[in-house]
Amino acid sequence: MRDALRWLLAVAVLLSIGGSGCSPSRRSKELAVLDRAYQSGVLTKDEYEAKKAGLESQSEALEALDKALSAGVVTQADYQAIKARLIAKAVMLASLERARQAGVFSQKEYLARKAALLAADATAAPPAEADAAAAPSAPLDPAPEPADTAAPPSPKPVAAPGGLKTINPPEGGQIVYGQVEGQTTEAGAMGAVLRSLHNQLGERPQVGKLFQVRGTQSVAAFFSVSRRTQGGGQIAGLIIATKATSDRVEAALISDDAARFPKTLNPMMKTLFGVWHPLEAARSAGSESSSPAPLRQITLEDRSASVGLPDGWKIVPKMSMMGTIVATGPNDESAELGITFLASDTNNPTVQQTLQALRNGRLRNTAYATANYYPYGGDMSKAFVYFIQNVRRKAGLPQATYNFTSVTPVPGSSQERCVHMAGTVDTGDGKGPRELNAVYCTTPPTPAAGIWLSSAYATSAPVQVAARERATLAAILASFNVNMSVVNAQAAKIAAPAIEQIHAIGRAAAMQAAAAHERNDIQNSSVYQRWDNLDKRSQEFENYQLGFSVISDTEHTAHGTFWNEDADALVKQHPDRFEYVSAPNYWKGIDY
Repeated sequence: MRDALRWLLAVAVLLSIGGSGCSPSRRSKELAVLDRAYQSGVLTKDEYEAKKAGLESQSEALEALDKALSAGVVTQADYQAIKARLIAKAVMLASLERARQAGVFSQKEYLARKAALLAADATAAPPAEADAAAAPSAPLDPAPEPADTAAPPSPKPVAAPGGLKTINPPEGGQIVYGQVEGQTTEAGAMGAVLRSLHNQLGERPQVGKLFQVRGTQSVAAFFSVSRRTQGGGQIAGLIIATKATSDRVEAALISDDAARFPKTLNPMMKTLFGVWHPLEAARSAGSESSSPAPLRQITLEDRSASVGLPDGWKIVPKMSMMGTIVATGPNDESAELGITFLASDTNNPTVQQTLQALRNGRLRNTAYATANYYPYGGDMSKAFVYFIQNVRRKAGLPQATYNFTSVTPVPGSSQERCVHMAGTVDTGDGKGPRELNAVYCTTPPTPAAGIWLSSAYATSAPVQVAARERATLAAILASFNVNMSVVNAQAAKIAAPAIEQIHAIGRAAAMQAAAAHERNDIQNSSVYQRWDNLDKRSQEFENYQLGFSVISDTEHTAHGTFWNEDADALVKQHPDRFEYVSAPNYWKGIDY
């Protein structure tokens, strides 16, 4: 095993410098190293033959180029440029040979692509004098077949969204990967990439079931999309999104013609995971998160509540009173603390009678006509959105779009329920999505009247500054304090006990959520360490690659359920690696 590793390293070195203009004896030594690597089992026969062909195909041309430099026919700059092209061409020819041997291309397709590579290289050939002074004794490659044997041209590559890198493998297809700028959720990142496809091809991608590698914070799905532009036809592909950190999401998309995709999927996956390391990229970019800014405690004029705010923050006077504070920051950050909602439980018989009276046209111009009616005890995130949207509607504001990535229960008293909600919100003001961090608490309805209370404690910031401001926003959330003796004097006596109780629960939950948020960042860092093993190339995450032999082993033709069948094959044959993602509202609010 130690000898095999030594030969593997030797082969890697010689292939990385294979175009160094070596002498015949040096070239013989390199080929001997390659032979021993094959004999020791480091290289398969196909890999050996492809690499050997790559070395031999450039040997004579490089030697001729060396002679031309020695004779002064080419300058040093021309020599380096021509040499680089020769090496690059040899690498691409070797890749084409591997693709042909793997059955990705027919012989005609292979020869057509090979001819195209040689034709492109010919346009940048050495000067005529160099050819005359030191021409190779034999052509680098056999002459291409006549034009009528050429394969149809590949579709025009799809442009990658901003910030993503693109690879166009010589064997065909396309790979796009990297950080999706402006996105903090897997769904948002996938939507942004798929939306780019939609805009360029003129059709909406059809996306299959969501699945993931167990133990990774990631989501994947197969898709297909028809080309309304670029000559028609159908493209098939796979998209993967993963949270590299709590505020950075990376995505990758591989695609090809639907008829070819089953063959090119595995080679493209190997190429992708050879260069894509989400955690490494996130860590090298550096953490933008900073320590909390210094806070100064500010008390409302009615002395009902106080909060710590950094310099540059302002309290919104008309919205801050009776135990509630709304404040805004210099970078469009916001904090809405202690916002209380009163509602009637539609499950209560008395409330149902009131609703029936309203339907019959009675109770007009009364408080009943403008009250909130909402069932108690259901999905708390939906209740939160309902009340916020109701407030916005009454204020003449557009409806906001919420996308929660997590809704986590946090402890309250024996009867109260609280949840910590994280995600994004777009308020429809044209400024784009905002990162949202909120605690929402409810208290049970009164038995007779069916009235129940809830309150929200939320901070938000534009996604562009969210990472930098997150620690400060958490500190603001935890600094909020309500003076219930003042609230008691202001609020109706019947409501004051419930308000006091829910504020106390909310403050405790808010502080716990702020601490949990910091813990989650630390936990995420430790979880993502598993992806940062460069030797294994993130073994858990690479299971995306390892499982796809299931698909590549079988010829497929594109049809309506093709990509769901692929996901089924992966999950059923590798249940220890793959699992479905149970997220019925995953695409809610995501337009692609």
